[in-house]
Amino acid sequence: MSGPKTIIVVFMVFTLSLCIGPMTGNTHAEDGYDEAGIHPESFPEPAGVTSGKGVLKKFRFVTSDTLYHSTTSIILEQVPDMSLTFTTARKGTLVITYSAMVYTEPDGLEGVVAQVDGVNAAPGEVQFCGDTDEDVDGKYAKVHSFIWVKPDVPAGTHTVRMMWRSMNEIMVWTHRRTMIVQYKR
Repeated sequence: MSGPKTIIVVFMVFTLSLCIGPMTGNTHAEDGYDEAGIHPESFPEPAGVTSGKGVLKKFRFVTSDTLYHSTTSIILEQVPDMSLTFTTARKGTLVITYSAMVYTEPDGLEGVVAQVDGVNAAPGEVQFCGDTDEDVDGKYAKVHSFIWVKPDVPAGTHTVRMMWRSMNEIMVWTHRRTMIVQYKR
């Protein structure tokens, strides 16, 4: 069988092998991390799957090119400059995209979550960055990105904030960053 479906399947298998291949055999069990480099005590139990569809017609964004913001707090705090307040005309879904150049000290773990009116958007907090300069070569700051979703947001005025923390009290840093919020109306 040849054609577009075959090409897509081959591409998907190739892409999956690139993602999974580097993780196999790379265990950090002695440090308490799983094979993907995630520390299981850093996250609550999974809440399940959220899905949906729709048309998003509007967006708001904030971007900052300021450098050298850091924290060792294990309590979530607002990422500097990453807050938007806006009004929606109808009930709908918010899609929040966050990208940032980040860095952690050796063995550091940075957690990030988008909050809508003080409530975590799905899927909740993610390990955004971890042990960036593991070989101490000075090549450490990297750009990371993630997308959160908040379904069934009522019409009205809302505030979206990016929140961050050190997951283990080791210094984490954020530099240039952008948050985009998309919504229906």
